[in-house]
Amino acid sequence: MLPNEKRGFDLYIESATFENGFIPLSFAKIAEKLKEEQYSGSKASVHRWSKKYKWEEQLHLKRQKAILVAGGDKDIQEKAISVLDEKTKVDVERNAILIGGSYDVMEGFIEKVKAEMARGIYKLDNIKLAKDIAVLVTGREDKMLDRLADMGADRLSSQDLKAEFEAIEVDFE
Repeated sequence: MLPNEKRGFDLYIESATFENGFIPLSFAKIAEKLKEEQYSGSKASVHRWSKKYKWEEQLHLKRQKAILVAGGDKDIQEKAISVLDEKTKVDVERNAILIGGSYDVMEGFIEKVKAEMARGIYKLDNIKLAKDIAVLVTGREDKMLDRLADMGADRLSSQDLKAEFEAIEVDFE
């Protein structure tokens, strides 16, 4: 995303709060705020960005997270958890494909750099680019694995956890 697109998205998401029923600013209002902040973007541009970057999906996820924080009906919370977990699983799968492709590109690029180095040709730009790609790929993988670990396989209710603790017997000698 370009800086003006990112700022437009931030205004969209930040404007949708629990207090206003998660209704974001209109595209016209976002365009006005962008102009006030010295960014470019018309109402039509903001509308295009919302479709291109799927802002509505991000707003839906924000709503689901708010449901979890607010508490309430257990069935509604379980549905919100499943929506968020499914989104994370899809992201992890997409990330695996992206990382696999990145490694293929990286391996080819490294072979080229190694061949040049074997001939005594050292191009600092190529070496720096190889390092930058490696850092981006491995950093992204770590973040996605952290998100997957945070999902947890099984969720325990407080009653389940209490029952587990009550089942533990300790003998003191």
